[in-house]
Amino acid sequence: MSFIFILLSSTLAAAKDVDLILPSEITFFSGESKDIDALIINNQNVADNFAIYIFPSIWNKISAAPEKMHITIGANCNATVKLFFSAPIEAEELISLFTVTIFSESNKEVFISKTIQVNLKRKSPLSISSFNISEKTINPGEMITITVNISNAANIDSDEHTLIINIENKSIENRIVVGARSFKILSFNYTFDKYAPPGTYSVSASLKDNYNKEVDRRQDSVKVRAIYVIPEKYTEKTKSLGFLYSTITIKIKNEGNIESPAFFVTEVIPLYASSLFEPIDKPAIESRSNNKILYSWLVPPLGPGEEITIKYRVVVWKPVLAIVIIILLIYFFLRITLAPSISKRSKHIPGKEILVSLEIKNRGFSEIKNVVITDFVPPMMQVLEKFETVKPKIRKSRKGCELVWTFDVLKPGEDRILIYRIKPILEIKGMLKLPSATMEYVVKTEKKIISSKAITLA
Repeated sequence: MSFIFILLSSTLAAAKDVDLILPSEITFFSGESKDIDALIINNQNVADNFAIYIFPSIWNKISAAPEKMHITIGANCNATVKLFFSAPIEAEELISLFTVTIFSESNKEVFISKTIQVNLKRKSPLSISSFNISEKTINPGEMITITVNISNAANIDSDEHTLIINIENKSIENRIVVGARSFKILSFNYTFDKYAPPGTYSVSASLKDNYNKEVDRRQDSVKVRAIYVIPEKYTEKTKSLGFLYSTITIKIKNEGNIESPAFFVTEVIPLYASSLFEPIDKPAIESRSNNKILYSWLVPPLGPGEEITIKYRVVVWKPVLAIVIIILLIYFFLRITLAPSISKRSKHIPGKEILVSLEIKNRGFSEIKNVVITDFVPPMMQVLEKFETVKPKIRKSRKGCELVWTFDVLKPGEDRILIYRIKPILEIKGMLKLPSATMEYVVKTEKKIISSKAITLA
């Protein structure tokens, strides 16, 4: 009994040293705030520092806080401190209890606590009773479904209200009327951009009356994952044909929402075709493996939606040019080796005579017609009337002597040797040049003239 008496005496003494006067209850509306005056009385004969606490500081979305956390009050004096209460627009209509405590910072036995009842009301009978998002964590490019339940607590149908869904700086509006003592469920689908930056996105539902005044609000969030999407080889590969070459274009694109790391793109070409490879964009690495050549390009880091293009050519003109050159070489070789020819030779024989021979060959595949062979002997030489083969027509002049042989036709592969003899009229000292002989002929209606080489007599 003595212990109970001592404790009760201490409590009464503590309560007598400090007193607190404030309303026992207050009423305000969601979306608004309310402040009240709390009168703190210091009944001590000395000044004291007091601490001010409200418990809980937040309850059922109602926030409570004193104007200041500490105050100094003189001996036997009092002071007024404002207490603030507020609730967001989405707070439900309810009754909550808060405890206000004042205690001395110098003497823990000097304190006082009082309870205040907070009545939270709603101005509108229409409210958002539930607000749900189908997925809280998604990949870029994916869709979420937002479901909102609007309730009407009144006994009559509501006026027209507007429900606004805000997400990613975009708004979706829907006008609604809810029946008496009823509710309405609305669903909205929203697809994030495939390159939406990673992060947390706020999603809110705002309900406004026909005066555009907000009567309720709900808010939540969606997290978009950070991913980068790069192809295993390439995004797209196309081939375009040009004159004697083809151009290969490779496109690589990052389809993710964050920057991709650097990587290599490799093309494989057979070793025998390496001479046909002509890079427009020079590869970073060139290597050989199993009779193949590997060309690798370094792709730098790519931002979301960013792409890079790599081009190279497979040229056909190189082998085509080589084939053309070979064909031309064969053509000219055949033209030289298989065309009709005339050659001229000389030989000294006893008695100062010189034997001159003309060799005519038709090495082509066609016969030649109207063949005329002409040779010329200088005036200091005499043509002897000795002909081992066909005798020519001889035309003499001051300039010398012209020998002419004619044949109607020479068949393919047919040869003729024409021989005549000459001897000098005067003694020749040094060297004497005999001019080249000529052959005129017609092949397939085309008239041609060829000559032999000139010869020199020593």
